[in-house]
Amino acid sequence: MGSWIDSPLIYGKWQLVGRMVLAPINTGFAVDGKPTPDLMRFHSARVGSPIAIAYVGNVVTAMDAAPNPNTVILDRATDDLTRIASQIESSGTLPGIQLANSPTLLPRRNWRQYDERAELARLSSIIASLRRDDLHRSFSELVDGVRKSVQLGFKVIQLHAAHGYLLSLLLNPTLNARDDDYGTRGSAFSDLLDRARVAASGQLLALRINLQSGVSAELEELAQADAIGELAAKSGVDILDLSAGLYTVDRRRIYPGSIGLPMPYLLRGLQFALRHQHCIVTVSGNLTDTRGVADIPKNVLLGAARALIADPDFANKSSRGDHDAIHRCARTNWCHYFSRRRPSLECGVNRSVKSEGVKT
Repeated sequence: MGSWIDSPLIYGKWQLVGRMVLAPINTGFAVDGKPTPDLMRFHSARVGSPIAIAYVGNVVTAMDAAPNPNTVILDRATDDLTRIASQIESSGTLPGIQLANSPTLLPRRNWRQYDERAELARLSSIIASLRRDDLHRSFSELVDGVRKSVQLGFKVIQLHAAHGYLLSLLLNPTLNARDDDYGTRGSAFSDLLDRARVAASGQLLALRINLQSGVSAELEELAQADAIGELAAKSGVDILDLSAGLYTVDRRRIYPGSIGLPMPYLLRGLQFALRHQHCIVTVSGNLTDTRGVADIPKNVLLGAARALIADPDFANKSSRGDHDAIHRCARTNWCHYFSRRRPSLECGVNRSVKSEGVKT
């Protein structure tokens, strides 16, 4: 049938096979930092045209950076990650990896922190208390992680600066009141991007940011995202991946509950892409039906997570126009395993998506 979904995206020497992305997902398919066989199985089912990039999500660069015990740790998973990257690339999809680093956030199981002011104060206190030496070490681990990811065969390396991970908190002027080089007016973040660009060795460097965090006025946050985009451009970042929300404040912004892609968010993302045509822009968030999207700018990819969890063939079926055959996400919220006190990803629609070691 053909549509914008399977139209190639040309970016320099790169020709991406379509316009959809398997967004980074923390599947929980890991034990002691090493992937279980379920992670390979999960990714091998969600590749091929029109999926341009498939990310292995939330891979942390050090043991103390893991948000939960079922997180892949880069140095403990090199052989497995090499195999996964090779499997993804053999399909024509670019293998991507998302590198994350987090201070001790101690997230609760509930979706929303009802005393948001107290939670924001707690996050601000965490950022203020971090020692410069520890921040320097964390940044160096991220740069080293980019270098190692290239060696493992990944073609797209993404730094996670959204959702309340370390970089997103440091970039947020509402939360970061530091007056040193790790403050929002300091040079540490731009230096990090410069070093990551060199470490990427010609592969695609991506940065995931919040278009909106939900802690300041909307226009103020959109302006902050634009400023980060301009800073990233100066450092040669190739892909800006847009998301929203802070995990410990209100998860509903990260995982919106309405069916489909909320039009106001989509429009804001597309407008951002038009202002930042120097790079590829990925708009991620609640895409479960492509029929509401008539067309997208030439530099835009659309990210999908829950849609591809529920139906690994979602992208292909959407491209063919075979919409009635799609097994659509039913909002059971089984995929939010941490909130459900489960060790790894599950799906109320696709019951094959779970760890073989998990008993339901």
